[in-house]
Amino acid sequence: MVWLGFGVIYSLAYVTVGWLLEGLPQALLWFRAAALLVPPLTGVVIIVRRRHVWTGCHWLFWATVVLGLMMSAIGLLGWTVDEIMLGSSTSWLGWYAVFVLFGGGAPLLALLAQLHRGSRERVTATTAVEIAGIAVLTGFLYSHFVIGPDLSPLTSQHPSASLVLLSELQQFVVMIGMATAVLLARHTSWKTTYQRLAFGQVVSFATLTLSNLEIWQASYRAASVLDFIWILPFAFYPWAASGAPTSTESAADEIEDNPEPSRPWVIFSGLALIPLIDYVLRTANPSEALNGFRDLSTAVTVVSVLPLLMARLAVERAEQRQMGVELKKADAKAKLLAAAVEHADELILIVSHDHKIDHANEAFCRALGYELSELVGMDDRQLLAEESRGQIDETVQRVREAGVWRGTYIRRRKGGRTFPSATALVPLVDAHGESTHFVRVERDISEESRLRDQLIHTERLSAVGQLVSGVAHELNNPLQSILGFTELLIETEQRQQNRRDLEEIPKELLKTLDLVFVESVQQVLKSALI
Repeated sequence: MVWLGFGVIYSLAYVTVGWLLEGLPQALLWFRAAALLVPPLTGVVIIVRRRHVWTGCHWLFWATVVLGLMMSAIGLLGWTVDEIMLGSSTSWLGWYAVFVLFGGGAPLLALLAQLHRGSRERVTATTAVEIAGIAVLTGFLYSHFVIGPDLSPLTSQHPSASLVLLSELQQFVVMIGMATAVLLARHTSWKTTYQRLAFGQVVSFATLTLSNLEIWQASYRAASVLDFIWILPFAFYPWAASGAPTSTESAADEIEDNPEPSRPWVIFSGLALIPLIDYVLRTANPSEALNGFRDLSTAVTVVSVLPLLMARLAVERAEQRQMGVELKKADAKAKLLAAAVEHADELILIVSHDHKIDHANEAFCRALGYELSELVGMDDRQLLAEESRGQIDETVQRVREAGVWRGTYIRRRKGGRTFPSATALVPLVDAHGESTHFVRVERDISEESRLRDQLIHTERLSAVGQLVSGVAHELNNPLQSILGFTELLIETEQRQQNRRDLEEIPKELLKTLDLVFVESVQQVLKSALI
């Protein structure tokens, strides 16, 4: 709103100074020449300062607006110079109106860049050529409506009815076009920018209507409140440009799903209509004095449009070649990725949200014993064992929350046999971030499970061996003590019966210990092998 406040304050200051200089015609003319150039050039400065934040069609839009503001400034300068040369106050409806009208219609041409669709750098060149072609054709029409009637006589101060009608009609069309852009961009980051520009076009239409009414009644006076048309509407351009999003900020608005349609017919149709338009205008306003000017205008327009048409076709052909190269690269990359998927050792499966199989690679088909034609359209849950089917809904929910799930499924082969499968589940998302399918990357871990069990079994046996060795060591120490004392008793014992009894002790002891040890080891082994 700062720029609007600046526009209002500047307008009031302009009217005040104009009232003070009313008795000094020359000073008033020079003041108006300088003062009326400030509003359009302010918009130019703001846009140029921010040019580095826009790319592609975004920058093309603002470049077209800058061109329009420059044309408006040239028209206002020509108006003042014309008054200085004639030495009398005139309305803005003179030869310089060509520049003023073109400047007023520039925002409509800029809309061809379609800000809200993204920067779209691919189509910037063709869009720029289209804008240039339409601009040339517009200038051709303006020259017939503006310069032609104004040449006879040059100093005529009577307003042209066709020119007044043309200026009103153009501003109305620009206003409607900008309002339509607001509706089209209502869900994008450019909505506010369009709204500010549309508000400015409404103000411009209202002030233009008031000024044209005064011109028609021959009561227009320069440097008065009626010059609001050259000040207040221009405040909306820096307001819109200063708050416009950058190309990076509006990247989410990009729409590249469908290729841009070929539109060389836009310039070609205009070129074909030039002779017809010239004939109709000559018939509606016959004038021998203007025939030379009309011939020159038609020739210049045709000569200008033909190179633009050729440039349009050349640029489009270059874009098509570039697109063809990119498509070939993308196709080659897609084939490479498809070959990698098909020849991968991992089992790869693509399923839809309703668990229907869309594709499976060769490894998956080979592992489960199915043909691809049998799998496509089959419910993925049919290929899972009962204990894994209950996991499906939970895993899908985790994928939607975390973006990935890793775990183990029990797959069921065609013959009914099962095998464990280490699985990674990820979603496939479209350009809008919505998941469309799920990709399962699996690996048969049957052999790994067998090796793991074997390793566990070996480690258990090793632990049993260490345990048995420890037990034997612990039993051996007290056993040696008993045997040693028994031998000492046998050596000192003289009675034969006692000696025989003592000699039986080691035998019975060893026999009993061997039996207990064997039974203990057997129990430990049974526990280890379970």
